[in-house]
Amino acid sequence: MKTTSAFLAATSLAIALLLVPELIDGTGSMSMETYYQTYPNGFKAEGSRVADESDKPYYANYWRRQLIERRGPLELLKPADRYFESLPYETRTPHRDKIRLEFIQGYFDGLNNPDGGIVGGDQDANWHGFHTGQQFRREHPEKLTETMKAFGYEALVAEGVWTVAFEHSGFLPRGAGEGKWWWLRPYSEAKTDLPGNIQIPDHGIAIRITGFISPPNRADYLGGYGHLGTYAREFYATKIEILPHQVAPQIEKVSANQTNK
Repeated sequence: MKTTSAFLAATSLAIALLLVPELIDGTGSMSMETYYQTYPNGFKAEGSRVADESDKPYYANYWRRQLIERRGPLELLKPADRYFESLPYETRTPHRDKIRLEFIQGYFDGLNNPDGGIVGGDQDANWHGFHTGQQFRREHPEKLTETMKAFGYEALVAEGVWTVAFEHSGFLPRGAGEGKWWWLRPYSEAKTDLPGNIQIPDHGIAIRITGFISPPNRADYLGGYGHLGTYAREFYATKIEILPHQVAPQIEKVSANQTNK
């Protein structure tokens, strides 16, 4: 447990240490308290467009904190910055971190929806991130597990009951996490033995899912999962299999080869 906590702590601060080297002390560490005391004094507007309250100077700390807490591959900062710097000064927000965050979120959505579309355009960081993520997924399908892990999503096989309704795609796992709903997102190309015209009954269907599980939902961490953020976790499924009711459901870690297939 201590090892896991230390890893997560190091990961959550990695972006901060990379982006704000002047705040790293002689031991190579930085406290959030030091960060909050230092960053506002060094704020420099990098654009002049103030579209809403979140573009005002005092939001600098907010956007930096959100970026620090948003897990993802550090190399995404480069294309996010290229997009930001391509915008004329008068049309971009003063906060580079806001654009970085929107680009990274769009990238994650595009990575997990390689054939879908999104509303937006050249002035939209989320739109650019989305298409960058789609392109990466199409060109490097073998790196899906590695990239999802960088976003904090672990490869997993789980068994339980899936129910579907209006604005609801709930998976109730048995074993670890029992009693807490997961928001189930099957990939469009997910392998499955479910009939194409299946009508899932109100009481649900017993299934085994293979794919990627999100970190646990925390009320203070970028909201929740699924509709209205009310789900404990989110699961992207690469495979869905029907289970006989007599099979005892279980949850287990899986290898990258299983989820990338």
